[in-house]
Amino acid sequence: MKTKLSPELSYVIGLWGVRRTKEGIGVGGQDVIPAFVEESIKLKLTEPGKLLHSENAVYFYHSKWRKFFQEVWRDRMERFKYLNEYSANFLAGVFDACGKVDDKGIVYIEGFSEDEMVLSRLGFKPKKKGKKIVIGNPRAFLKFIYDFLKVKKSEMEKYLSVK
Repeated sequence: MKTKLSPELSYVIGLWGVRRTKEGIGVGGQDVIPAFVEESIKLKLTEPGKLLHSENAVYFYHSKWRKFFQEVWRDRMERFKYLNEYSANFLAGVFDACGKVDDKGIVYIEGFSEDEMVLSRLGFKPKKKGKKIVIGNPRAFLKFIYDFLKVKKSEMEKYLSVK
C-alpha cells in the first residue's frame, strides 16, 4: 500500500493533529468523533471492527498510517503553504477540532498556536492572543474552509451569509 496525501486525508490529519489521542491514531472529544470515524472508514484507513474507543476518544492502530500522519504533521508548514484543496481541508480539520467564533464574530483557533505561520503564509493575517490565534481576515478564512467543514459547517453559515 502506497501512502499518498490527498485533500480528504489532509482533513483527517488536521483533525487528528490538534485532538490526537495517546493511543494509536485517534481523536478525543465527543464533537469530533463522528467525523473522524466516518472519514477514517471512507478513506479505508481502518475497518469498522478495528476501531477502538475509550470514555471520550476513538482510535485505531496502524503503524504505517501513524508514521505517515506524524510526518505530514511535522512538515505541515511546507505541505500546506498554498491556497489549494489540501490546505483548505487541513485547516477545516483543524477548525473543526478547535476553532470557534465568539459572540462578536471574532474567528479564532485554540491549541494551534505554534502554527501561526501556516495561516500567515496563506494570507489570513493571524494574531496570537494568549493560547488563541485570532484570524485577521475571518470572512476569507471561513469561505476558504467552508466547503470542507464536517463538524461546524451549520454554525458557520450565519457568519458567511451576513455581508
